[in-house]
Amino acid sequence: MTDYGRSNIAAFYLDPSVLHLNHGAYGAVPRRVMAALQHYQTEAEARCSTFFRDRYDPMLTERLDLVARRYGGQGCEWVFVENATAACNAIFLSCRLEAGDEILFTSAIYGAVRNALLHWQGTRGITLTELPMRLPVEDPAQVVDLVRAALSPKVKLLVIDHVTSTSALRLPVGEIAALCRESSTRVLVDGAHGPGQIALDVPALGVDYYTGNAHKWHFAPKGCAMLWVRPGLGGTVHPTVISHGYRTGLHGEFNWIGTRDASAWFAFRDAVEAHDGFGGKALMRRNRDLAAEAGACLAEALGTVVAGPPEMQVAMSTILLPVKADATASERIQRDFSTHYAMETSFVPWEDRLAIRISAQVYNELEDYETLVTALKDYFDLS
Repeated sequence: MTDYGRSNIAAFYLDPSVLHLNHGAYGAVPRRVMAALQHYQTEAEARCSTFFRDRYDPMLTERLDLVARRYGGQGCEWVFVENATAACNAIFLSCRLEAGDEILFTSAIYGAVRNALLHWQGTRGITLTELPMRLPVEDPAQVVDLVRAALSPKVKLLVIDHVTSTSALRLPVGEIAALCRESSTRVLVDGAHGPGQIALDVPALGVDYYTGNAHKWHFAPKGCAMLWVRPGLGGTVHPTVISHGYRTGLHGEFNWIGTRDASAWFAFRDAVEAHDGFGGKALMRRNRDLAAEAGACLAEALGTVVAGPPEMQVAMSTILLPVKADATASERIQRDFSTHYAMETSFVPWEDRLAIRISAQVYNELEDYETLVTALKDYFDLS
């Protein structure tokens, strides 16, 4: 049984003098996984020509089969990408939409994904419709109803987060996907925060495309993410970089876009072993419970509310602060607070209010969030 708490910082390269409460932003790579990453880099450098000719594809295939065993489906339905935003770009580029067609997304969409939509589709006469998701959300049915009311024959694609970056809420993508199937609307799920944080069976969600980062919650090195494409659609999806594998299928196109360092992808196997070593499913349950307890603690101490109900919460929690702030002020507060209190947290603007998102990982304990409460009261002069 894993002994959870601050002693586990030694398993990472994290600065022990800093309070780390923002795992959801960039993750953290265990030392053992970093050692494996460097091993794969060295192996490739020892005999580059032989490695890329004989070893590269079999190693990727083996890892993608492991991805499928972890997240559902078959290995041939999955490809590696650098991050979830790269996968979303590939889907937007590949969608053959026409002027007058419509794409839906909620106001909780990740900023980079919104920008990608504007670039690939916004200049082609496609209608981009943002659905306002108000906080706090009282019931997941509110999000389902929001999408239901907006669906029409013109809507060809819905872009929806599995766990939103800002509100840290798990959205009911399965129920939403069922609605979209009835109206022949394809669904792209941005599951950047899914792998390693929540249990996944991606094909069972009933969506068309799913992307997730393994470098956030599954302990993989930076640049390890995956894209799943529903069987039958693989030949219609292309990477944003077209290379030698063009028109050879999903693996042929995505696995080779030119010479690259794929060691982060190879290290996925080692990241899975590390995640299992910390408890696997038990770790995910423990992190969710700790984040819920910590979020409730912050909300009560600060006289405010958490962004959503318990059934939508995961190993992160967003708490609405009794402070007004726009995006510029939020960034300034983020830097100032981090420097002054030696804490890694995430301050985010939501409409006209400031919110704070906290994460819970194997190296965190409840005392960490009690320390955060003290710092927040001091910084914002909340007595």
